[in-house]
Amino acid sequence: SLQSKCHPLTPQLLATYNTILDQEKRAPEQGRLWLDLRPYVNPAALFVTEECPLARCHALFRSLGIRHLPVVNSDHEVTGILTRKDLMSDGTKNHF
Repeated sequence: SLQSKCHPLTPQLLATYNTILDQEKRAPEQGRLWLDLRPYVNPAALFVTEECPLARCHALFRSLGIRHLPVVNSDHEVTGILTRKDLMSDGTKNHF
């Protein structure tokens, strides 16, 4: 369904990210440095999948007044970011 392809970050996915971050913080010997941004991140951040129709993205930009919209793949990895300018280049300039 369209809603399953265009959805906010779920509590389960957020819990998975938190678990990964907690594990990484306990393993400093790997030489990685981490800055915990969880207190500053919106856990209900809006994003769309790569399969989300452009019309739906346009509707999100118009109805919510957003300027940037992350695009993720099936593994919830960011593959791109849509901007208002991206959508304006397809002939919808007059709709914003």
